[in-house]
Amino acid sequence: MSIDEQLMAIKGSQYEPDCDPYKREEIALKMVRLLRKEYPTELSDIKPKFRLLVDGYIPLGRLLDQTQVNEIHSYLEDKDVCTSHVVYPGAEFHPQDRAQFNCFKLEDILGCPHLLELALRKDILQIVNGYLGCIPTLYSMNTWWSRAGYRKAGPQDFHRDMDDFRFLSLFIYLTDVDYEAGPHVFIRGTHGIKELERLVGTEVALSMFPPAAKNGYGYNNLYDTHLNDYKETLVGNAGEAYLIDTYGIHKGEPLVSKDRLVIWLRYGLHKNPPTDVQIPNPVPFDKSSKDIEWNDRNNFITRLLIQ
Repeated sequence: MSIDEQLMAIKGSQYEPDCDPYKREEIALKMVRLLRKEYPTELSDIKPKFRLLVDGYIPLGRLLDQTQVNEIHSYLEDKDVCTSHVVYPGAEFHPQDRAQFNCFKLEDILGCPHLLELALRKDILQIVNGYLGCIPTLYSMNTWWSRAGYRKAGPQDFHRDMDDFRFLSLFIYLTDVDYEAGPHVFIRGTHGIKELERLVGTEVALSMFPPAAKNGYGYNNLYDTHLNDYKETLVGNAGEAYLIDTYGIHKGEPLVSKDRLVIWLRYGLHKNPPTDVQIPNPVPFDKSSKDIEWNDRNNFITRLLIQ
């Protein structure tokens, strides 16, 4: 069996990570042990960042300078988009407009300057390896515009991402994001059952996780009652980034007066339901177009995205 087949066998009938947090961690540990056995490299032994473990997020500061940000904007300015914050099956692409969301094709994100290189930077992968406990799978690269002046929609309400049994999301702002431009809001300590138990006790903590709270939508009163002191609004300049376990409760604020361009890079353990929907097949890509060392490790990390 290939490693992907073995990972699928571990998940078995529990392909979607919508189980209780204890079962979720049990399955994650089995997957991590297999991946560490197959890829026993030094990166798997990096100790996780303490704040990331405890709070569920860390600021990474500026990962792209202004020249790099400008090059990304120049590359994307004439690329077609779909009217969503993620690509969906059957999405129709058209020139960019003033819709609430404009999302770019994966092919254009891969071809964009600096983004794939950033996803495979060793210092970032060290942190991701330390948190996941093993070599990651880069299972999503998504770039989209959000426009000001619309009512709250979808991901602008508190929720959990239910992507994988263990995963991290790297958000890089490509425009300046202040309180008027739809900053990310994360409720620290909500990414793990042990961490949330320390804040609110076991009974309340379990009421905020699957299966009781499903994907977290619709429980704002519960969060306001118990977690107001733990809400963090993550502002930043263009090129600045945050690494976040978005299994924790989070949202994007509605945009008041400024548009926002952002990219997420998502690292997990294996293919998962969002991958099936958003990227059913890897896209053809000329690897020689990027100044990246295409060794076994990087080929494995990007196997779901790049053909």
